[in-house]
Amino acid sequence: GIGLQVAIAIQKNIPSQAGLAGGSTDAAATLLLLNNKLKHFNEQELMAIAHRIGADVPFCLNGNVALCEGIGEIVTPLPPIALPASIIIIYDEIHCNTKQAYADLKRGTHPVASCKDLILSLWTKGDSQSLLKIFKNDFQNIIFNNNPGLVTVYNTLKRFQPDFVQMTGSGSAIFALFFDAEHAENVCNQIQTQFSQVFFTKLLMI
Repeated sequence: GIGLQVAIAIQKNIPSQAGLAGGSTDAAATLLLLNNKLKHFNEQELMAIAHRIGADVPFCLNGNVALCEGIGEIVTPLPPIALPASIIIIYDEIHCNTKQAYADLKRGTHPVASCKDLILSLWTKGDSQSLLKIFKNDFQNIIFNNNPGLVTVYNTLKRFQPDFVQMTGSGSAIFALFFDAEHAENVCNQIQTQFSQVFFTKLLMI
Protein backbone atom coordinates (compact mmCIF):
# COMPACT_ATOMS: atom_id res chain seq x y z
CA GLY A 1 0.00 0.00 0.00
CA ILE A 2 2.92 2.38 -0.55
CA GLY A 3 3.13 4.41 -3.73
CA LEU A 4 6.79 4.97 -4.57
CA GLN A 5 8.74 5.49 -7.76
CA VAL A 6 12.31 4.30 -7.52
CA ALA A 7 15.12 4.06 -10.08
CA ILE A 8 17.94 1.73 -9.07
CA ALA A 9 21.29 1.32 -10.83
CA ILE A 10 23.41 -1.64 -9.75
CA GLN A 11 27.10 -2.08 -10.43
CA LYS A 12 27.65 -5.84 -10.31
CA ASN A 13 30.99 -6.72 -8.73
CA ILE A 14 30.08 -10.22 -7.52
CA PRO A 15 30.11 -12.70 -10.45
CA SER A 16 26.77 -14.21 -11.45
CA GLN A 17 26.22 -17.98 -11.19
CA ALA A 18 29.21 -18.29 -8.87
CA GLY A 19 27.44 -19.46 -5.72
CA LEU A 20 28.37 -16.20 -3.98
CA ALA A 21 24.81 -14.90 -3.44
CA GLY A 22 25.46 -11.81 -5.57
CA GLY A 23 21.82 -11.40 -6.59
CA SER A 24 20.59 -12.08 -3.05
CA THR A 25 23.03 -9.51 -1.68
CA ASP A 26 21.72 -6.92 -4.15
CA ALA A 27 18.15 -7.74 -3.11
CA ALA A 28 18.96 -7.41 0.60
CA ALA A 29 20.80 -4.12 0.06
CA THR A 30 17.83 -2.76 -1.91
CA LEU A 31 15.40 -3.78 0.83
CA LEU A 32 17.51 -2.05 3.49
CA LEU A 33 17.94 1.07 1.38
CA LEU A 34 14.22 1.39 0.71
CA ASN A 35 13.30 0.73 4.32
CA ASN A 36 15.83 3.28 5.57
CA LYS A 37 14.01 5.78 3.38
CA LEU A 38 10.47 4.69 4.24
CA LYS A 39 10.92 3.60 7.89
CA HIS A 40 7.93 1.34 7.26
CA PHE A 41 8.89 -2.25 8.16
CA ASN A 42 10.32 -3.75 11.33
CA GLU A 43 13.05 -6.41 11.27
CA GLN A 44 10.62 -9.33 11.33
CA GLU A 45 8.57 -7.89 8.47
CA LEU A 46 11.72 -7.28 6.42
CA MET A 47 12.79 -10.89 6.97
CA ALA A 48 9.39 -12.11 5.76
CA ILE A 49 9.71 -10.02 2.59
CA ALA A 50 13.28 -11.25 2.08
CA HIS A 51 12.12 -14.88 2.34
CA ARG A 52 9.55 -14.29 -0.42
CA ILE A 53 12.23 -12.83 -2.69
CA GLY A 54 14.76 -15.66 -2.37
CA ALA A 55 16.13 -18.33 -0.03
CA ASP A 56 19.48 -16.58 0.53
CA VAL A 57 18.11 -13.06 1.00
CA PRO A 58 17.29 -13.37 4.75
CA PHE A 59 20.91 -14.35 5.46
CA CYS A 60 22.20 -11.44 3.39
CA LEU A 61 19.81 -9.14 5.24
CA ASN A 62 21.33 -10.36 8.52
CA GLY A 63 24.72 -9.19 7.27
CA ASN A 64 26.92 -11.33 9.48
CA VAL A 65 27.82 -14.91 10.34
CA ALA A 66 24.74 -17.01 11.09
CA LEU A 67 23.28 -20.49 11.25
CA CYS A 68 20.63 -20.86 8.54
CA GLU A 69 17.96 -23.56 8.59
CA GLY A 70 14.90 -24.50 6.57
CA ILE A 71 15.55 -23.24 3.06
CA GLY A 72 17.47 -20.32 4.54
CA GLU A 73 14.63 -18.39 6.13
CA ILE A 74 15.44 -19.38 9.74
CA VAL A 75 18.47 -17.25 10.56
CA THR A 76 20.24 -17.45 13.93
CA PRO A 77 23.09 -14.91 14.29
CA LEU A 78 26.32 -16.31 15.75
CA PRO A 79 29.10 -14.50 17.62
CA PRO A 80 32.42 -13.93 15.82
CA ILE A 81 35.26 -16.40 16.35
CA ALA A 82 38.85 -16.57 15.08
CA LEU A 83 38.55 -18.17 11.64
CA PRO A 84 41.18 -17.87 8.88
CA ALA A 85 40.74 -14.26 7.78
CA SER A 86 42.41 -14.25 4.33
CA ILE A 87 40.39 -15.63 1.45
CA ILE A 88 41.15 -16.48 -2.17
CA ILE A 89 38.12 -16.95 -4.42
CA ILE A 90 38.47 -18.37 -7.92
CA TYR A 91 35.63 -18.12 -10.43
CA ASP A 92 36.64 -19.68 -13.74
CA GLU A 93 33.29 -18.98 -15.46
CA ILE A 94 32.20 -22.61 -15.27
CA HIS A 95 28.40 -22.60 -15.10
CA CYS A 96 26.72 -25.37 -13.09
CA ASN A 97 23.18 -26.68 -13.39
CA THR A 98 21.76 -25.86 -9.94
CA LYS A 99 18.44 -27.56 -10.64
CA GLN A 100 20.22 -30.78 -11.60
CA ALA A 101 22.48 -30.55 -8.55
CA TYR A 102 19.44 -30.45 -6.27
CA ALA A 103 17.91 -33.36 -8.17
CA ASP A 104 21.09 -35.40 -7.70
CA LEU A 105 21.45 -34.54 -4.01
CA LYS A 106 20.72 -37.56 -1.83
CA ARG A 107 18.78 -36.07 1.03
CA GLY A 108 18.75 -37.70 4.43
CA THR A 109 22.28 -39.08 4.14
CA HIS A 110 23.55 -36.77 6.86
CA PRO A 111 22.08 -36.48 10.40
CA VAL A 112 21.26 -32.78 10.34
CA ALA A 113 20.41 -32.46 14.04
CA SER A 114 23.67 -33.99 15.26
CA CYS A 115 25.72 -31.93 12.77
CA LYS A 116 23.99 -28.77 13.98
CA ASP A 117 24.62 -29.60 17.63
CA LEU A 118 28.29 -30.36 16.98
CA ILE A 119 28.84 -27.18 14.97
CA LEU A 120 27.15 -25.01 17.60
CA SER A 121 29.14 -26.68 20.38
CA LEU A 122 32.47 -26.10 18.61
CA TRP A 123 31.45 -22.57 17.62
CA THR A 124 30.57 -21.70 21.21
CA LYS A 125 34.02 -22.93 22.27
CA GLY A 126 35.67 -20.94 19.50
CA ASP A 127 37.31 -24.14 18.24
CA SER A 128 37.94 -23.06 14.66
CA GLN A 129 40.45 -25.84 13.91
CA SER A 130 37.87 -28.55 14.67
CA LEU A 131 35.17 -26.66 12.76
CA LEU A 132 37.33 -26.54 9.64
CA LYS A 133 37.67 -30.33 9.80
CA ILE A 134 33.91 -30.94 9.76
CA PHE A 135 32.62 -28.21 7.43
CA LYS A 136 31.25 -29.91 4.32
CA ASN A 137 29.39 -28.99 1.16
CA ASP A 138 27.09 -31.84 0.08
CA PHE A 139 26.94 -30.42 -3.45
CA GLN A 140 30.69 -30.50 -4.02
CA ASN A 141 31.20 -34.10 -5.17
CA ILE A 142 28.00 -33.98 -7.23
CA ILE A 143 29.12 -30.87 -9.08
CA PHE A 144 32.72 -32.07 -9.42
CA ASN A 145 31.56 -35.30 -11.10
CA ASN A 146 30.09 -33.28 -13.97
CA ASN A 147 32.62 -30.44 -14.07
CA PRO A 148 36.25 -31.63 -14.18
CA GLY A 149 37.39 -28.03 -14.65
CA LEU A 150 36.30 -27.28 -11.10
CA VAL A 151 38.38 -30.19 -9.82
CA THR A 152 41.39 -28.54 -11.47
CA VAL A 153 40.64 -25.25 -9.69
CA TYR A 154 40.17 -27.07 -6.37
CA ASN A 155 43.39 -29.06 -6.71
CA THR A 156 45.33 -25.93 -7.67
CA LEU A 157 44.33 -24.24 -4.42
CA LYS A 158 44.80 -27.43 -2.41
CA ARG A 159 48.39 -27.65 -3.63
CA PHE A 160 49.25 -24.47 -1.69
CA GLN A 161 48.07 -26.03 1.59
CA PRO A 162 45.41 -23.54 2.69
CA ASP A 163 43.76 -24.03 6.06
CA PHE A 164 40.49 -24.82 4.26
CA VAL A 165 39.25 -25.12 0.68
CA GLN A 166 35.76 -25.77 -0.65
CA MET A 167 33.24 -25.00 -3.39
CA THR A 168 30.69 -22.26 -2.79
CA GLY A 169 27.03 -23.36 -2.50
CA SER A 170 25.92 -25.23 -5.60
CA GLY A 171 28.88 -23.78 -7.50
CA SER A 172 30.84 -22.74 -9.16
CA ALA A 173 33.41 -20.61 -7.34
CA ILE A 174 36.11 -22.30 -5.24
CA PHE A 175 37.44 -20.56 -2.14
CA ALA A 176 40.39 -21.12 0.17
CA LEU A 177 40.91 -19.79 3.71
CA PHE A 178 44.31 -18.90 5.16
CA PHE A 179 45.40 -17.90 8.65
CA ASP A 180 48.65 -16.60 7.11
CA ALA A 181 47.77 -13.44 5.14
CA GLU A 182 51.22 -13.14 3.52
CA HIS A 183 51.07 -16.72 2.26
CA ALA A 184 47.58 -16.11 0.87
CA GLU A 185 48.74 -13.02 -1.04
CA ASN A 186 51.70 -14.92 -2.48
CA VAL A 187 49.40 -17.72 -3.62
CA CYS A 188 47.03 -15.22 -5.20
CA ASN A 189 49.88 -13.59 -7.12
CA GLN A 190 51.06 -16.97 -8.42
CA ILE A 191 47.67 -18.11 -9.75
CA GLN A 192 46.26 -14.74 -10.85
CA THR A 193 46.71 -15.41 -14.56
CA GLN A 194 45.68 -19.07 -14.53
CA PHE A 195 41.93 -18.51 -14.18
CA SER A 196 39.25 -16.09 -15.40
CA GLN A 197 38.71 -14.29 -12.10
CA VAL A 198 40.80 -14.54 -8.93
CA PHE A 199 39.92 -12.46 -5.87
CA PHE A 200 41.88 -11.85 -2.68
CA THR A 201 39.81 -10.57 0.22
CA LYS A 202 39.37 -10.66 3.99
CA LEU A 203 36.76 -12.32 6.18
CA LEU A 204 34.65 -9.76 7.99
CA MET A 205 32.95 -10.61 11.28
CA ILE A 206 31.29 -7.89 13.32
